Amino acid sequence: MLMAATRIDQLGGTPDLNPEGLASRSATEYGSGGDLVQMIKDNLVAERLMVEHYQELIRYFGNDDPTTRRMLEHILAEEDDHASDMHDLLVAHEGKPFLK
Repeated sequence: MLMAATRIDQLGGTPDLNPEGLASRSATEYGSGGDLVQMIKDNLVAERLMVEHYQELIRYFGNDDPTTRRMLEHILAEEDDHASDMHDLLVAHEGKPFLK
């Protein structure tokens, strides 16, 4: 989030990091919890939604703003790693892939 806030500042904007508004602007929903396995499943779904969201943003910025695109590609790689980690936890627990 700090990278995005820094980039917004570089472009002359003002990052809004107020916790009250973050949930309403989020690209994913926050689950109600449940047991640990359900929380991991919910997190995996959210991570995969974020991967799709960042892929769309990268396509949107394309070559018009290569600095922002590179930043988004870095964030995308992190989100992809997070999704992979959640998937690996589920496979270790359940012995089979959760989602393809």
